[in-house]
Amino acid sequence: CAGIALDSGATSLTCTATAGGVAGLVDVTLTNSDLTSATLAAAYAYQGSVPTLGQVWPVSGPTSGATGLTLSGTGFRAGATVLLGSLPCTGLVVHNQTTITCTSPPGAEAKVNVTVTNADLTSATLPQAFEFTPVGSPVYPPVFLSISPATCRATSSLTVTLICSNIRAGVTVTIGGRSCTGATIIAGTRIRCVVPAGGRGGLGRRDGAQHGRPDHDRRRG
Repeated sequence: CAGIALDSGATSLTCTATAGGVAGLVDVTLTNSDLTSATLAAAYAYQGSVPTLGQVWPVSGPTSGATGLTLSGTGFRAGATVLLGSLPCTGLVVHNQTTITCTSPPGAEAKVNVTVTNADLTSATLPQAFEFTPVGSPVYPPVFLSISPATCRATSSLTVTLICSNIRAGVTVTIGGRSCTGATIIAGTRIRCVVPAGGRGGLGRRDGAQHGRPDHDRRRG
C-alpha cells in the first residue's frame, strides 16, 4: 500500500492500494517500524468484473423449500453466494461462469429478489425473480443440464452424475431406455446413478429430466 500517511493521533492512516491483485478478499497487515504487526483477515476486496444474472428457473417453489434452482448469467466465480430475498440458497454449486445451481430454503409466501454475490463482493440482483408459493401449488418439471462422464463402453457399467434442478425424492433416470440404478439426489442439484452394462453403442437418450427450460404448459400438480 503506497503513500502511507499517519494521522496526528496515530490512530488511523491512509494509503493507496497497488494494482494487480487477484479478485477476492485479502488480509490487511499493518507493520510498525519495530516489526510488531497486526492483521485483519479478509478485510479488503480486489474486485473483478461485475456478474450479471439473467434468469432463475423455476420461478417459484413452495414455502417449505427444497426447490432446486438454476441461475444463468455471466461472471459467476467460485465462492459465490445466492440470496432469495434475505435467505441463503443452500447446497450451492458454481458449475462455471454462467451457471449456478442451489436449493431454496423454507420461506414466507412472497415474491423476492434473487442476488448473486461473488467472493470479491461484486453482485447482481434480479428483482422479483422467485416466488415462495403455498404448499400444494403447481410444480415444474425437472431441468436437465449435463451428464458426466458422457460416454462408457457398452460392456461396462459406469457411475454417472447428472446436473439438474427441480428434482425430487423418488426421481428415476433412464439412459437409452435402460434404467440407471441406485439414483441418489445430492444437494438437491445432482443425481448419481449407475449405468448398467450391455447398452447398445452410439448416442443414447437421457430420460427422466427435461433438457433446457420447460414450457409453462408442462406444469404438473
